Parts: sequence; structure tokens; C-alpha cells
Amino acid sequence: MEFSLAFIKSSQQMLVKNYINASSAEESIVDLEELDGLNLQGVFTSPSLEMDDLASNDLMIRPFKESEEIFSKMDYEQAKNLLLKNQSSWLLNNNLMLLEKLIPITDHLKTLWINDRQAFIEELWNLIRLNLGTKSLKIVFNSIKKAENENEKDQLIKAMSEGERKPQTTDQQALGEALMKQYDYQLEGNFEIAKHDQANGQIIILATINQSPIIIMAELLQINPLQKALLTALLDGLQSHRK
Repeated sequence: MEFSLAFIKSSQQMLVKNYINASSAEESIVDLEELDGLNLQGVFTSPSLEMDDLASNDLMIRPFKESEEIFSKMDYEQAKNLLLKNQSSWLLNNNLMLLEKLIPITDHLKTLWINDRQAFIEELWNLIRLNLGTKSLKIVFNSIKKAENENEKDQLIKAMSEGERKPQTTDQQALGEALMKQYDYQLEGNFEIAKHDQANGQIIILATINQSPIIIMAELLQINPLQKALLTALLDGLQSHRK
């Protein structure tokens, strides 16, 4: 799986390494002001730098005790091990926070499900991203297109929310129909992993919310029992019978 890390070398610049595969990596120096626009799986800082203002709710930022030179020379496996080690603690914290707020979050999402399907999916997208630590995330779902005049009825359409750090939602009728037809026989429970390609970091999760199917497609480095359990609890809590 391709992934990108950054080392903040000063208050103005960072070293970004994009690990394409075990034998290929790209390195560049980037202005720190561009941080929010990059799809980074991890950001590391020198303990000597005062970077308290870099605190982020959606980006893993960790201290790196070694030098910039050592960071620059890390090969694919070394960088992946560094990322996995630090991501594990970051994801644990994310999931513990989700667990603490699970009931009010599900109550809020239930209201959105009824009143604003797109806002519901985009908030769910953000929760799943932090729950799984995804590099990219897509959610295909049934949306509702409001009638433009009194003589028309609302329409059920297929849509997709996708992105790396923030979701964008678009109508995807043909793709949505094809995917839901492909996985139709499996779209029955609240949560099921239909495919998990660990080597390439790809996962497909099938779920239903009040009998409406959703398909979750993501790139990620790892998924553990706690992540699965909390995601299952979240999706189960959104069913109407829980009201």
C-alpha cells in the first residue's frame, strides 16, 4: 500500500516522503502552510520544536526522537513499522473517544438520517475515517433527491461520498446500481466485511441502515477487533428498532 509521511524540520518547512512500494519512494521539501492540503498518514516532529499549534483532530501528529537524516533514509518497511506503531495508539484514542460518546452520536445521526441524508453520510464518513484511520474512503448509499415543484415526488437516487481528509458527495447512479447489484445477496446485515486485501490495504464493508444498503470502500493499513466492534455497535445503534 502506498502511504505518505512528513517530518517537520522547522517552523516553516517539512520533509514529505511518499512510499510508493518496497522499492520506490519520493521525497520533497514542502512549506508547512500546505499541511492541511496534503493526504498524509502520519506527521512527525522533532522534540526540540515547539509545535503545540499543530494539534489536529483528524491528523496523526507524533514526536520523532531521531534526526531528519534518519527519517529521510528510512526504507519502506522501516517507515511502515513506524507508522503502524504510532497509528495504533492514535486509533485506540480515537475509538475510545467514540465509545465514550457513542449514544449521543447515534442519537444525532438518527435525526440527520431522517432530515438530511447527505449530511448524515458525511458525518458518518468522518467517524469511519477516524475509526479506521483510512487513507481514502468512499461510501455508496441511497440518497433522496427533493422534488423541485409540488407536482413531483422525491426521488431515491444512488450517491457517493468520497475523499481523503474531507468528503465530497456526488450523484453516482450507474456506479451505485452496479455495486449494489454486485453485493445484493450480502447486503442483509448491519455490518459485514465483504473483502479485505491486506497486501494492498483495501477493504469493502457492507452494511444496512433501516434496510437501506451502504457500501464502504477504503484504503487502510490495519483493522483490529476493537475497530470492528465499535463500527458494528455504531451501525447497529442507528437502526430504527433502537429508538
